[in-house]
Amino acid sequence: MLQIEKLPQSFPIHFCPENLNFRYWEEMEPFFQSLLQRQISGQKEFLQWIEDWNELASILKESEDRLFLHTACQTDNEDYRRQYLEYQENVKPKLEPYWHKVHLKYLEHRQRIALPSRYDFFHRHIENQVKLWRQENIALQVEEVRLCQKYNELTGAMTVEYRGQERTLSQLTLLLEEPDRQVREEAWRLIWQRRSQDRERLDELFDRLFQLRVKMARNAGYEDFISFSFARLERFDYTPQDCQELHKAVEKIVVPVVHRLQKRRQKALGVETLRPWDLSVDPWGEVPLRPFRDVRELVEKAFLVLQRLDPEFGERFREMEQLGLLDLDNRKAKAPGGFQYDLEAHRYPFIFMNAVGSHEDVITLFHEFGHALNYFASRQESILYYRHPPIEFAEVASMAMELLSSEHWNVFYKPPVLTRARKVHLIDIVKFLPWFAAIDYFQHLLYCHPNHTVRDREAFWLETMERFGGVEDWSGLEEFRKFSWQRQLHLFEVPLYYIEYAFAQLGALQIWLNAKKDPKKALSQYKYALSLGGTCSLKELYEAAGAKFVFSEREIASILEAVLVEIEALEKLYRDEMRSGACGNGDVGKVELE
Repeated sequence: MLQIEKLPQSFPIHFCPENLNFRYWEEMEPFFQSLLQRQISGQKEFLQWIEDWNELASILKESEDRLFLHTACQTDNEDYRRQYLEYQENVKPKLEPYWHKVHLKYLEHRQRIALPSRYDFFHRHIENQVKLWRQENIALQVEEVRLCQKYNELTGAMTVEYRGQERTLSQLTLLLEEPDRQVREEAWRLIWQRRSQDRERLDELFDRLFQLRVKMARNAGYEDFISFSFARLERFDYTPQDCQELHKAVEKIVVPVVHRLQKRRQKALGVETLRPWDLSVDPWGEVPLRPFRDVRELVEKAFLVLQRLDPEFGERFREMEQLGLLDLDNRKAKAPGGFQYDLEAHRYPFIFMNAVGSHEDVITLFHEFGHALNYFASRQESILYYRHPPIEFAEVASMAMELLSSEHWNVFYKPPVLTRARKVHLIDIVKFLPWFAAIDYFQHLLYCHPNHTVRDREAFWLETMERFGGVEDWSGLEEFRKFSWQRQLHLFEVPLYYIEYAFAQLGALQIWLNAKKDPKKALSQYKYALSLGGTCSLKELYEAAGAKFVFSEREIASILEAVLVEIEALEKLYRDEMRSGACGNGDVGKVELE
């Protein structure tokens, strides 16, 4: 259980009492009345009013997030579930109209005109909030939260019996890395047979969420949910057409490379056809990467990696551990996935994930710590909005941390396994670029067809996989493939949020490539960009980090070519290390860009 009340109050609280944890509207209303009724005559008073408003917003945000985190950490706890839904159903609907009144008071006040340029992005944000706000959408948002909670409950309860033991699906995925093909197939089928039990319920749940979101968009005056989402997600720097350009570029430049990698995997495995359970195992029969035995070991090794990368990073990670801000182990009745949340009143990050001992867990932890580090770097901002960069850069912070940390993975592995782990990471990055594009393309298809049926959705998904999928053979598994999109929680919980990963991965790769040439400069630029929070445009943040915001074929090809050169170098090093250790070699051949 989270012990947030034990966190130090590192930043002073002036407007609200310290350690205030709002649960009921009656506790909140006096502070809103104070903001709305306050007489403001000069610029100094107006700036203080903005500070007080953001302090209240921070405390309210943390109060709500505490309730959510409790439910995520224990999905079967009825008290946590009830408290969270009570807040969403009884408090949030009263809260939102008051925030709208605060926003209007800000926009209508004559002192706003004289604000320094520092407030320009904040002002744009508030204008956008007012433009999107509709009273009739409040009830729909409450229902949306309730349905998302249901998704977590359904997926968090998914377990199977494997050889006499109850296992979560996350635990069972480890078996997909086993050299024994029969073991892999058995595990894969168990996972998808269990998922199929909730297939119809998840389809029904998605239909309800989908219709809610389409209705929200129409209520707000938008023709479709895509344009509404671009406004709601504050995508001011690119358009749906830019996303389509990225889809085409990934399909043309990246997908053929992934297909070649998979064909070489098939040859190395010595199988007639590549099947879905053949995609995670080492193709040369090496044992699965097992970088740690338990969460304690994961934490200690991660600390050493971060300490070597930058002493400040290690100190921040240790601070989070000591304050109980890491919930890393996988267990029954825990929500799936991994994420990082900001506790805005105390201004500390919290990391949630489901570690089972895999290499992917290592990457997930460094990914989420990249987010946490971003928050540490910008948390001094008194304006809540400025503590957070646009999502497209927030994911640069996390993905770049994966890559930068990989230079110190000798804490987890020794050669040649170290070289193999770094090579696998880069290959996985290349493999996931089509997945990022696929999820976004699929969502564009769905929301461009607001009256689609479940069967239409399955057809859209198969069309998407035809464009962006791999060469693996799904014969006899067609029914599983039709609903395989359901494993991507973003489609349920954060619609239209996924293309950010593609943009960010390209940005992170540029930072890492810079670090290969000049580690000190690249790290300095990375840290500086993180400190800017949300005070700059998306393109300015990328430039501060030493990267460019890209989505064209030419730019993607240039980045990918550099990554493939590095993969080739790691292949050669791995072969040399295997030979020197009297081991069989693992040549998958040169990977070339067409």
